[in-house]
Amino acid sequence: MPPWALRDNAFDKPHYRLNRAALVELAEALGVEPGGNVHELKARTKQALFERRDELIEHPSYSALYTEREKNEFQQGRTQGTGDEGSDWQGIADYQEPRLPSVSTRSQSRTTDQRMSLRGRRTRSEGRERGTQRSVRARAETRPLPPPASSGHRSHDQALSSSEYASPPPDEPDDQPSPSPPASRRPHHSFATPQAWLPRQSRHVDEALPIDAPHTPVTSRGRPARIAGVLADVNYYVIPQQIIDIFERGHKKHVPLHHLTDAACMAQGIDTTANLSNLWQIESGGLVPVQQPLSPEGEMQLSFAEWLQAWQRYLQLFEEYLPQEYQDWFTHHENIRLRRGVSSDNTWPVWLAYDIEIRRRRLNTPIDPREYHRAIWDDLYIAHLGRRILQPQPQQAQLALASRRRESGGGTTTGRGPRNSLPTRGRASDQTSSSFRSCFLCGRYSHRTKECFAKTLANGNPIFIARTQDGGYADKTGKRYCFHFNMQRGCSASGTCAHGEHRCTLCGDTHSASLCVIASAGRDDPVQSR
Repeated sequence: MPPWALRDNAFDKPHYRLNRAALVELAEALGVEPGGNVHELKARTKQALFERRDELIEHPSYSALYTEREKNEFQQGRTQGTGDEGSDWQGIADYQEPRLPSVSTRSQSRTTDQRMSLRGRRTRSEGRERGTQRSVRARAETRPLPPPASSGHRSHDQALSSSEYASPPPDEPDDQPSPSPPASRRPHHSFATPQAWLPRQSRHVDEALPIDAPHTPVTSRGRPARIAGVLADVNYYVIPQQIIDIFERGHKKHVPLHHLTDAACMAQGIDTTANLSNLWQIESGGLVPVQQPLSPEGEMQLSFAEWLQAWQRYLQLFEEYLPQEYQDWFTHHENIRLRRGVSSDNTWPVWLAYDIEIRRRRLNTPIDPREYHRAIWDDLYIAHLGRRILQPQPQQAQLALASRRRESGGGTTTGRGPRNSLPTRGRASDQTSSSFRSCFLCGRYSHRTKECFAKTLANGNPIFIARTQDGGYADKTGKRYCFHFNMQRGCSASGTCAHGEHRCTLCGDTHSASLCVIASAGRDDPVQSR
């Protein structure tokens, strides 16, 4: 289909915002090669758009691909061309402009010299001296300046003059531009959050313009062209090359997100020595790239703010290299970010582990990241509660220290009491209180579970599980529950073990009975077992 024909789906974004799929579609519409990486596609399609700007810059299907600056420069060039065409042009014979001696002038001089040679050696030498002085004077007086590039009429002598005296731009070599390096060897930069990739998009606004354009924003080596007066940004972030390589190969390895935080990417941009040692090694007197493994240590220690920083760059990589999966992972990210209370200290470790588990499983299983996998979350939540139970609490540590001090003789002394001294009353009560735990049936602390015959919980509600005829314990539906899971140390098995389900025996929730609010209410409940 010719590029000037109307399209059913017009391009509605500037060229620098197109992803790979849109660039391939644009290349096919413009009739250029649709292969290569993203940067090569952008360079080819940008060149094709520039060459066809007269036909496409105001075309309904392609006008949105040009930036406002490109449209303004095109209108200015058209206005200058129109003004030259409307001027009083009298033809080449009447057009007088200082110029260098042409080829015909030099041939006439040679004819004159030949004619003068017939008059004798003296006459010939005098004529040569006069001709030389006249030629030097004319060349000194009539050396022209290069005509403007927008002029609509350029003669052969003017073009010859421009090529002789005009110097190339400072950022461009004299020869043809060499092809830009592949994307895998060009570092990706990102700047301050919350939108870390906006400066990267502005870098692609005017890349790969021809040499004869008014501005040349990208040099022949693929580097951004120098802009006068622009200072370096303090927040200079570089995505690690190992992660870029993973995405270029189809994202078949896990990417630990702590390598995409602001601190990690800033270290890549500032510490050039570490960056070089991480990416290259010396072999046979030369530098060769090596692939360093990404350490997973530190990903589970991410805070909620660091997780947001890393996910912005993670989605940026999906948008550039795997656009077909971008929406899946964007939905997964939003499902976590918009949860109520996700950043609290109690639930954030669970949501972080859930995010890591979903990204790991997607590498080997065809799960849908857009869905909420409740079974995985429940399993991770139970494991998190088990770790919290095993961690000594400050209050429990103080009680244990006080108990040891009382057993040693009271006060703050650490020595033992007399060997024949009888245990005090307070010591016996401490032993009793430390021996009994809360009842798994009613939540009270006044008796053991096997001694409980209560009909209600410590909060007044009916009991959740009861003793069965075979001596076990089950709820109304016959489900049994693991008592080891409900203890403070928890059960070593995960999920459902041989003793029963890992749920609270007081309310049936996913936490253990030692963390249940019913057990907290039963600490001061004077009701006995009968």
